[in-house]
Amino acid sequence: MRCMACKCRVTGSFEVLDKHAPLIAALSKGVLKILKDKQTESSYEIQEGFAEVLNNKVTVLVEGAKEL
Repeated sequence: MRCMACKCRVTGSFEVLDKHAPLIAALSKGVLKILKDKQTESSYEIQEGFAEVLNNKVTVLVEGAKEL
């Protein structure tokens, strides 16, 4: 994964880049975008949940998701 952008429940939106500091964030309904490389992007409509960034990996746990 090269980059992840999503809407955070408390502070708006954020991006996770390579070697990001550890983070846990609550997510609200919105769009989650994942950039796998410079040309490949996946977008998902997500329900509420959480994102964890740890050891250069992102784990997203949401109540529901639909690929756009």
